[in-house]
Amino acid sequence: MLIWEQYDDDTHGAEWLTNDGAQRLALVKRVRDDHYSIVAGTLNELEWSGEADTLSGGKAKAARFLLLVNNCEPKWLEKLKWKV
Repeated sequence: MLIWEQYDDDTHGAEWLTNDGAQRLALVKRVRDDHYSIVAGTLNELEWSGEADTLSGGKAKAARFLLLVNNCEPKWLEKLKWKV
């Protein structure tokens, strides 16, 4: 289970050490009242970005991506990550 922290009024984040040994971070930031921006990856590389209408939707999409990275072979990851 991911533990989400609130960094400021508009930004939430979660960190996860995945099976490949990489520390990954997901951030969900409110950019408007009805729009959230999502980024996920390592501290050095953006691996996925998306958007959502709600904070809970943004957290769910970020969690799906992190689960995909944790459980999927790299060749399948590139094909599947944009379907999150």
